[in-house]
Amino acid sequence: MSGCYAEPGVILSRTPDERKQKKIWAKNAADLGMDWSEDGIVPAEVQDLWLQFVADVAAPIHAATSEFHAMKVAAMRLLAIADEAGAGFGFVPETGTTDLSSFVFKSMLQNDSRQRTILRLPSSLTWQIDPDRLCVMPKSLTPSVGCTLRSLSLHLALLPGAGTVKPRWFIATTEQAVPGEAEDAAGTSSQTDRMNILVVPFPFDLSPDCFTVAQTPDGPADGYFSLQPNWLSPGGRRVTRDELTSLMADLICGAARQLGTIHGIILPETSLDQSAAEDLVEDLARIFTSMEIVVAGILSADGHRRRNQAILARLGGNQVQRAAIQSKHHRWRLDGGQINRYQLARFLDPKRNWWEKIDVDDRELIFGLARNDTVVAALICEDLARFDPVMPALNAVGPNLVVALLMDGPQLQQRWPGRYATVLADDPGSAVLSVTCLGMVKLSRLPGEEVRRVIGLWKDTRTGAKELLLPIDAHALALCIDIGHDTQTTMDLRQDDNTTVSLSLAEVWPVSLQHPPDWLAKP
Repeated sequence: MSGCYAEPGVILSRTPDERKQKKIWAKNAADLGMDWSEDGIVPAEVQDLWLQFVADVAAPIHAATSEFHAMKVAAMRLLAIADEAGAGFGFVPETGTTDLSSFVFKSMLQNDSRQRTILRLPSSLTWQIDPDRLCVMPKSLTPSVGCTLRSLSLHLALLPGAGTVKPRWFIATTEQAVPGEAEDAAGTSSQTDRMNILVVPFPFDLSPDCFTVAQTPDGPADGYFSLQPNWLSPGGRRVTRDELTSLMADLICGAARQLGTIHGIILPETSLDQSAAEDLVEDLARIFTSMEIVVAGILSADGHRRRNQAILARLGGNQVQRAAIQSKHHRWRLDGGQINRYQLARFLDPKRNWWEKIDVDDRELIFGLARNDTVVAALICEDLARFDPVMPALNAVGPNLVVALLMDGPQLQQRWPGRYATVLADDPGSAVLSVTCLGMVKLSRLPGEEVRRVIGLWKDTRTGAKELLLPIDAHALALCIDIGHDTQTTMDLRQDDNTTVSLSLAEVWPVSLQHPPDWLAKP
């Protein structure tokens, strides 16, 4: 709140001698933090800094640069030591580890099992501070640009209170890290330095009558629309569980012939309803030993309460280790231009605005681990474009991969998803994958325009932006993602020694069904 981290002489050095002292202090902070983590005993130096800090605790928050200098320096040094003591929090520790990161890991597993823990999990690593005031979470990426509070830590992130948006960090089991090589249903082995993801732009066809009036506008007021997932009931017949599982399994096996083991599958916004998604996740876990993660957009309804959600599931050992559901935080507003572009004018009056009729309360943001300690978060359409309430929490943690599930037109680099993906790729440095359904891509055209079958967009700091084009007659795209490592440096010159996960897109392969089922629309 004081902004003291940006004051010259507190963190920012003014002279060569101050920079030299900063390097010395960075080494001391790392050593003290490691000692604290290993034996759990608060170092004497930390006690001294704390006493120095609280001596001036009644000082004005926005004191001038020359005032209370010792308190500010003490605060920044306490932050650095605590951050170093938090190394590894939220990630799977090495076998036999007994430091604080191992304690946090066990607490997270206990929390997943609904057992009591002294930590305020899964929303905060604190126990004396109520998460409604603020949350402290594990951290993945430290911004390499700018001068912000987020540039001061490598391992711990400061987030707003859970009343703004409730963060959730989940670990499945100690078996979630897949060491070495493993076999899947296709009989191929996995490479631990790569993550192979199948993107299925389902539904492949979408009729405009899926958009229906949910609430007729009164006078000049805006109206509300609902989305009916008719693609799950082609010809009025509900697609069965076995039919949907068989479709996805065939695509996974086809992708495996191109890349080897497929570790995850992604489906766009509203592609499934909740029951179909939960059944599919269970079936994929049972069939594919090496399937690790599923991210899919779902529609759910509890009475009159409808939600647009994303499911993030962690698979392993032929079972669902953990599944979490996160709701969309912003309603989609269809205006006249979009209504005409998506050919919806027969069903929604283009002279009015129409809002998506969903509940947006009880806001949460889920962070989950994929292979090699890759942190994954999902956003749903408008959530990518709106700063509040999600972006402060997302930027603080800095997930390695942000998956944006969309019901949108072609994912061209110059369109809005590409612009907002660039922001996240710059700060905090996340790789961003936006995915839409082919059905909406086909609808998104004005008279005389050609269909641009760009069903996804990949953006990272290494390889830049890549439009993901789905060829004619292809049903999915298989992405090979390289998992590398970089060294991050904080503003006070501490480093993480080449342990930061860095993702880049290595290969893209189209996947086609050899024998598409009769119920499936042509891609």
